Amino acid sequence: MISRAARAMSFSFVFGIAPYQCARSPKPELAREESPGDALYLLAEDFKAKNDSAAREATLRFLVEHYPSSRHAPTAREELGMKP
Repeated sequence: MISRAARAMSFSFVFGIAPYQCARSPKPELAREESPGDALYLLAEDFKAKNDSAAREATLRFLVEHYPSSRHAPTAREELGMKP
């Protein structure tokens, strides 16, 4: 059996190094998560590739209406012929 002192030392060691294991910040260029605006714009591009102009337009309009501060909103407005 392991003594209480040995368990306490093991416990302290494991929890003592935990912050060093998790201290890194992820690099933005390696991010795997996309924003709703990114996802909608990619979906609109997919509709464009499939020649589905109605779905593309509806998706771009949804992006502009619901995510006006998205980085893709100005491009979507331009493609829809909307004023900035």
